[in-house]
Amino acid sequence: MSAEYENTQFEEAEETDSDRVIGIIAWNRLFSPTFSGGVSASTDRAELDTDEEIDKDTLSLVFNKRWPAMRVSGSVGNSRIESRFRGVSQESDGVVGDLMLERELNPSSEIYLQASRQLTDQTSDFDIQFDDFEFNLRETTTVEVTALEAGLGKRFSDASSVNIGLTASRSDYLQTTDKEERAGLSLRYSRPLGSRLDFNVGASMTHYRYEDEGEDDELFNSNVGLTYKASRDLSVSGQIGHKQRTSDLVSREYTENWIALGLTYAIF
Repeated sequence: MSAEYENTQFEEAEETDSDRVIGIIAWNRLFSPTFSGGVSASTDRAELDTDEEIDKDTLSLVFNKRWPAMRVSGSVGNSRIESRFRGVSQESDGVVGDLMLERELNPSSEIYLQASRQLTDQTSDFDIQFDDFEFNLRETTTVEVTALEAGLGKRFSDASSVNIGLTASRSDYLQTTDKEERAGLSLRYSRPLGSRLDFNVGASMTHYRYEDEGEDDELFNSNVGLTYKASRDLSVSGQIGHKQRTSDLVSREYTENWIALGLTYAIF
């Protein structure tokens, strides 16, 4: 069982603040030393400061199968999203799932391939340009996301590691005709600086293609951080990052600098 609470607030009045609560309960059984399966149920409740409410419920069957140098895991189920705003309700549902293959190439290297199909809610800015004027509209809608991801991980003799990932996805906005395609490359490096301190750095680049508008965006993201293991159960982490987006439409461009601090405590 797990529970999460998320509160998002923006300094800009035109941005949408939100409160979100997520609950997950799962049961898993080991049928053999190499095969397990079970069921997972999750619920997601979001309230926006626009008085809109978004509920998402998902029920899935999960499995995991291991071989000496390979593992296959996945899930299949049904997801339902309902949004309510000023007495108007919209509901969408569909089959969701994912399949992941992990293969060990040698004792220090592995590759993975993952395919998934999910339903999600997304609050997006749609910028409509008419002659010399731009109109900013905000719309919350259900999004069907089909994604494919592949990666390679390599560990070195000094306990450092490198991970390279390739991603591609297509998003279909179910209440509109909008479609969005993404392709990205990510790189992450980590290494221990001592018995309790770890260093990590990462960078990624993502290309966005908006089919209906015929527009392209580029998003670059970089971050660097440290994780300190204070005890067997407690870890403290800190990260700083930079994000920059360029676009065919000037109003979608932005630069963001961020900092994040975290505490992780293992109860059991």
